[in-house]
Amino acid sequence: PPVDAKVPYGIFVWLDYKDSVSVAVPWEPLLDKSHLIFITPVCHFGDHFPNSVPMWQMLGLAFDAVENLKAKYKVDPKRIYLMSSNGGMQLSFGGADVFTGMICMYDSQYFHPLQLSDGRFYPPSLPAPPEELYELAKLRPIVLIDKDFSDLEKAPALLVNTMRSEGFSHVLTKVLSLSDDVHYPNLSTPWFEDSVLPFLDQTSADVPAKH
Repeated sequence: PPVDAKVPYGIFVWLDYKDSVSVAVPWEPLLDKSHLIFITPVCHFGDHFPNSVPMWQMLGLAFDAVENLKAKYKVDPKRIYLMSSNGGMQLSFGGADVFTGMICMYDSQYFHPLQLSDGRFYPPSLPAPPEELYELAKLRPIVLIDKDFSDLEKAPALLVNTMRSEGFSHVLTKVLSLSDDVHYPNLSTPWFEDSVLPFLDQTSADVPAKH
């Protein structure tokens, strides 16, 4: 159905590891019901498929899309969400002043060491974000998707514990299958409708986007 210009809509941006050439059809009824505008660029960052663009270019396209939608429709400034798979943590930090909630898939990179109980550690794998963006990111709800968070000596669980120890107060973990749950465009709906979207909507910080 057409977007009602009088109703506040959220924006949901999907940045994938491959070009997105069709909409996420299984999500369409849910997006309509939830008043979310779904948008994804026909480009990608990463080494899985050819014709990759730089990460900054992909994120810049997302920023432009958000800005254009805000100029055209009545957008709820607390419901501007980003979901990303390749480089999700870096994209989340880089977009913390635009997106009010982030979903990162299968990405345990961080800019501080991830410390194991025996003193060993995973070294930093990202450049440190600007302090202002880092502080904003700590206010945002962040959903981390991976295959397993139960092993406390593996990077996914260490990342969660490290982020919480550094002041990230809204971190939700979801164990999902890349082939069954989040294989674009055949996205399953229960995980998003039942827990992730309510989490984002309820905990999205009251910090207005700047762009």
